Amino acid sequence: MVIITMAEMLVTPTGQAIVAKLSPEDMRGRYMAVFGFTWSIPTAIGPLAAGLIMDNYNPNWVWYTCGISMLLSASIFAGLQLKASERFAAINGEELSPALKGAAP
Repeated sequence: MVIITMAEMLVTPTGQAIVAKLSPEDMRGRYMAVFGFTWSIPTAIGPLAAGLIMDNYNPNWVWYTCGISMLLSASIFAGLQLKASERFAAINGEELSPALKGAAP
């Protein structure tokens, strides 16, 4: 639990800062509400889904599903990193680094 708590302490303020920076000023509250809601959905659905899988299927499928979700999330975050770098560079009036220029779609 300590590792999860430390990770949440790093992710939450960073995520909120990114959402606040990337959102249009007039819609910032809406963006922050959706960001907060994305934490509520897994908290509500996760235990139920894991319980259903463990009761009706092989319990190992819970961990397989977690691994698949992790890979999917990592690929989405990699794409978001490219987009966010472009957006931050545009906001700050900076040029995109050469490493990200070649990787940006």
